[in-house]
Amino acid sequence: MEEEGLTQESAVQNQNETNGANEASSAGGFEIPQAYKEEGWAQNVKSYDDLWKMNANAQKLIGKKTIGVPDETASEAAWEEFYDKIRPAGADKYAFEGLEPEEAEVFGQMFYKAGLSQKQAQEVMNGYAGLLQEEVNSHLTKEGYENQMKTRFGEDYEKVASRVNQFIRREADKNDLAVLETMPNEVIGLVYGLIDKVQTRYAVNETDFAKQGAGISKEPDFAGFAKEASLLRTKPHTTADLQALKSKYNIP
Repeated sequence: MEEEGLTQESAVQNQNETNGANEASSAGGFEIPQAYKEEGWAQNVKSYDDLWKMNANAQKLIGKKTIGVPDETASEAAWEEFYDKIRPAGADKYAFEGLEPEEAEVFGQMFYKAGLSQKQAQEVMNGYAGLLQEEVNSHLTKEGYENQMKTRFGEDYEKVASRVNQFIRREADKNDLAVLETMPNEVIGLVYGLIDKVQTRYAVNETDFAKQGAGISKEPDFAGFAKEASLLRTKPHTTADLQALKSKYNIP
């Protein structure tokens, strides 16, 4: 009998608690349903006001227009519509630093056609510039210089290189020397080779540039040639372009 009395008392207590919760709820109390209490989104919901705010934010996000990426079966028109959402308004609207107008136009048209955003285009340009710099650096090593000299003058190249270097140091001004020192090893080798040929062909020594009757009306501008030749090699060019450059600077 005593156990039965305790059971009845517990049942009454549970019922009172339930009634109290219902009364609190009807009086404005808030409680997350048991089925959702462990959900992550429910942890910050402490009142009906929090719940309504969360719902309002969710509705705003649902209402926003998303950018769907077309798949391989999409039409050209669908791709163009997608591109228009992320790329600048025109090919001339890309902003590039350090490019000549002609270069900016070429890259702008290419990126616009590919549908790249300004950020994507800049990332591509940064990567391209990095590759170019690596390529340039690979042509400025001491080992590369020695290989160029050996290829042109043989293993005993130092005597010829020293003679040509003395000629350059004597004839070129500071600006020309500064330009020459930034040239890739291939250009240095070309300049040294040309000077050696001129000195050998026209019997040029350390005191005379050319003997009487040599037939050279103007002194070759090797530094100027080296500077433009270095720029020329970064672009597609023909043998005729190189020959025109030689003529421009009076290179034999």
